[in-house]
Amino acid sequence: MPTIRSDLMYRPEDHYSPMPNVIWGLELSPGAIATYGYLLFRENRKTYKCYPSFEDIGRAIGRSKRSVPEYVAELVDKRLIEVKNTTITLSDGTKNNGTLEYHILNPTIAVKHYNENYEARAMAKLEKPKKPHPRRTKSKVNNADVEPFELPF
Repeated sequence: MPTIRSDLMYRPEDHYSPMPNVIWGLELSPGAIATYGYLLFRENRKTYKCYPSFEDIGRAIGRSKRSVPEYVAELVDKRLIEVKNTTITLSDGTKNNGTLEYHILNPTIAVKHYNENYEARAMAKLEKPKKPHPRRTKSKVNNADVEPFELPF
């Protein structure tokens, strides 16, 4: 029976990206969930950092590169990632902007932030008046606003 070399063995941790279960309870948009999943796929498992461009993220999740900053901002707001600007130094010594550095945070930070702000979000939903649907308000007649009609004779 042939033996398998240990350096060629299948390592499951190199072939999947785990998605934390808490993601589904944080009221994220579908685009933000897809972006988070892609960042987890691209992250270095030792440093928890990755450097994809908006174009790469957009191509991977099937959205335009112009919509990706909105999803990234949502993930930053929910405390799932941190984003830092990087710089590169050219051979002549000048510094230019580099790519963004995404640092994946521990999901328990996001859960703690979500729970701390839960009451404020609930109160904001209660205080926010609902706008009436325009077609429904035009077609309905409010009897209190109608003047009584008098016959001319």
